[in-house]
This record gives sequence, structure tokens and C-alpha cells, in this order.
Amino acid sequence: MTNFLAALVLGNRRANDECTQAFNAPSFCHRCTPFYRMTVRSACAEVSHSQLISWCKRFAVLLALALTTAGEKLPPSVEFETPYQLRVVSGGTILDLSGSISWAVPQNLQVMLAESPNVRLIRLDSPGGYIKSALEVADVIRQRGLDTYVGRLCASACTLVFLSGRQHWLGANAHLGFHQGHGPGVSPAQVDPLLRQAYEHLGVPEPFIAHVLHTPPDDLWVPTQDALRNAGLVTKTAPPAEIILENEQPRQPDLHDVSLLLQSVSDEPVIAFATTLSDLLEQIQDASPQACWGLAHRGATTQLSALPQDIQEGVSTAIERFAASARPAGDYVLDGAKRRAATQALVRVIKAKGHAAVLEGLRPGAEHSAFCPALREVLATALALPGAHRVQALRAVLAGE
Repeated sequence: MTNFLAALVLGNRRANDECTQAFNAPSFCHRCTPFYRMTVRSACAEVSHSQLISWCKRFAVLLALALTTAGEKLPPSVEFETPYQLRVVSGGTILDLSGSISWAVPQNLQVMLAESPNVRLIRLDSPGGYIKSALEVADVIRQRGLDTYVGRLCASACTLVFLSGRQHWLGANAHLGFHQGHGPGVSPAQVDPLLRQAYEHLGVPEPFIAHVLHTPPDDLWVPTQDALRNAGLVTKTAPPAEIILENEQPRQPDLHDVSLLLQSVSDEPVIAFATTLSDLLEQIQDASPQACWGLAHRGATTQLSALPQDIQEGVSTAIERFAASARPAGDYVLDGAKRRAATQALVRVIKAKGHAAVLEGLRPGAEHSAFCPALREVLATALALPGAHRVQALRAVLAGE
């Protein structure tokens, strides 16, 4: 990929070969679908040198955006690998789109809409996905004049889909989440204009776009519904009753909810919640290690419903108290660089204590039963730190750093 981008920048005569070699390279192409590999190889072979340079520059940025809308600190299992589902319901008038917006979604969506011509609304429940795929889905929605609705969560690339609806309704307990895009090997200066153009095309006001583009890709800005209405980003009339799901009552709260609130909560409630959470993790681990893992992994929280009622209530109460301490005007943001620095310092302390092995439980793919003991060790170490170091470390841990 480095050679490919260098060839594009330098515009040398080997660009054709570099393009072909780069997109044939196993280190790059394992991330592409066969369709896109075929498309790129064909383009490299058939267009002129000047056309190749122009086409590939744009394709490189779009492809990088499609490969990731968030920094590598966001777990790919949430943003990009949550299995998607398309389902036509309500007598053929509503299509549910849930999970990550993957490469396959646009084409499969069009197939389902062709088979169900009476669909009038797309109901979304998605943590995000690939920007290129989201823009393709948004085009389909605009062309067909469909409405959109979010009853729970629509974050990152999903917001492009939501805003493309003719009417775009938000449920009473729903949230929209925004942040910058990010592409490997592509600078923010290249990414920001593309996102800005997409949001401008969708009628998003300039101050709102500026806030989105100043939110790091490893953060998530979740505006209040009042802020969204004031910006004209949600339909102000109430959504039709028939599109609201019966189970849109607030789900079992989890640590993802806590991470969304961190920027609005002062230091004392953060410390209090971390202390309570450390105690709760021991109880949950004893009852069900799988449920303990699920508390921090959205999409797996159904495991929590199997816990004893007193533990469920303890989790809900702790998170509700934390949420109640949030203040709309709060601004307790710990930026990505400071979070990483706090995390690195915390890891050094844990290793100095001779407990480095326990951190393996936090790695992707580790046994679920090892997760909560590792998280408890991290919380206990952070709580023992002095002064400002303690709060910074706790904010980094609770943000999922």
C-alpha cells in the first residue's frame, strides 16, 4: 500500500505496475472483496496513465475511508464486525437494518427492496461500518424517497444513512453518535473534506459539522435530542406508532453507555462509579464469567439478563447514578493522546507489580472468563494512583482505551 500511494504522489511511469502489484499484494488484498480486487486490476490495465493517477487517488481515499471510520482504538468487533441483518417486516412496508454496515449491505439492500417494492421506511440499529457502503445505502434511500428511523443507536457511518431519509425520526430513547473518519495511510486533511461534503449534501449545519470533525476517531460525540432538533437533523413530528418496536424500552445498561457519558461527568462520580464497578465485577464474575464479559461488549449484554436479580439491579443502579451526574454543559474530555498516555502509565505500574500476565485477559480473542479479573486489576491499580493520575487513568479505562 505504501508503494501504491507513493506512486500516486510521485506520478512516475511505474504507477500502472505499482497499482497492480499493490492491489494484488496479499498484505493488502485480503481486506478487499474479490469484486473490488477485480475492479482495481481492470482499471490499472485499461485506463491511461493520467486517468489512472486521477482515479486511483480518489479510490485510495475512499477505500481507506471504507476500511475504517474509526481509529484502531475502537474494537473492530463492534464497529465493523457486528453481523448485519436485513429483514422486511410490517407487511412489507418496513425494512430493518441492524449490525455493521459492511461491504455486502448495499447490494443486498437493493435486492431486498426490489423484492419488496412496498417498503417505505428503513429502521436502523447500527454501531457504524464502512463509509463507502453507508454512502451507497444513503443514495438508495434518497433515490427511493424512503424514510428512516432509529429506535436505539446509530453511530459513525450509520448517521450518513439516517440523515438520507426523506423523514428521519428518532425514538425517545435513541442516540446518534458522531466522530471523524480515519483511513490508514490517509491524512485527516484528505478525509475531512470528504466527510464535510457528505454532511453538507445531507443539509447538516456548518457548526455541527465542525464539531463532528473535531471529535477524534477514537471518541464519540452523542448530542442531545434537543441539539439534534435545533440543528434540523431529526424530524420534529412524532414518529408513526407502527414503526416503534415494542422492545424499545431502555435495554440493560452496559459500560458502553458509561463511555458515552464520560465527557459530561465530573471527576468525583467517575471515581465513585469505578469503585462500585470493581465490587460488582467480582459478584458478576462469580455468577457468570460470560455475563461479566458481556457487560463490556455491546451485542453480548443479553447474558446479563441471566444474572440474579440483585446483581442486575446493582449494575443498573450504578450506571443510572453515573448518568444522573452528567451535566449538559460538562466538558471533561480526555483526548486520545492523553488517554493513551494514561493507559501506558497504568500498564507500567501493573507490570511493576508483577501482574502483567493478567492483562492478557483484555486482549481480543482471550478467554471470556479472564476478562473481568483483568478489568478488576486495572481498576484497582488506577484507583490506587495519586491525584490527577487516578482520574485520568480511570477515564481511559472506562472509555475502553
